[in-house]
Amino acid sequence: MTNIGLIVALKAEVPDMFRDLQVHHFADSSIKVVISGIGPRKARKATEKLISFFGDNKPDYILNLGFCGVVGQKPDIGRLILADRVRYKNSELHLDQNYINKAKQVLAETRYSIGTLETFNFPVFSQRYVSKVALAVDMEAYAIVETALQHQVPVLVIKAVSDIVPPKAGLTSLWGFVKTIKKNTKQAKVQLDIFVERYFH
Repeated sequence: MTNIGLIVALKAEVPDMFRDLQVHHFADSSIKVVISGIGPRKARKATEKLISFFGDNKPDYILNLGFCGVVGQKPDIGRLILADRVRYKNSELHLDQNYINKAKQVLAETRYSIGTLETFNFPVFSQRYVSKVALAVDMEAYAIVETALQHQVPVLVIKAVSDIVPPKAGLTSLWGFVKTIKKNTKQAKVQLDIFVERYFH
């Protein structure tokens, strides 16, 4: 039996097939879903909780799903971002290549990009503080990966683009974000659900 922990930040990011938040069983896998809340501190706490849930066995790996903002690319809402590295300030962690390769197989016919996901402890409304190597930004991934690796648990991070990080902050870009966020997160959620269905079946 493969034990898998699934972490999302928001209830809206929970895959439809796991909406009841119970422990699910598919073939030889057992999946436990946890909603962390927004930000690194809550993400660390949720990761610790998820690892302890499995007791002495620990999860074989953790899957972190959710929404993200994309940097420096054409607007492509719903595109999936497969993180091969996560970054926070000046620290960077590499993710397990075996799980990345498995995800690539599932994503073969999907719109996706692979690269560095940068985590911030605040919402990012401009590229001012974003590193040049970052493909996308979020508020939880680095904390989840760092905490899991301290327990020797690998992590797979898949995010769906729900917004575009503009070069500069301003009322125009903020208003555009507010106007489109509901529609964009809906599109992003559809792509996450498709990925999860393919991944677990």
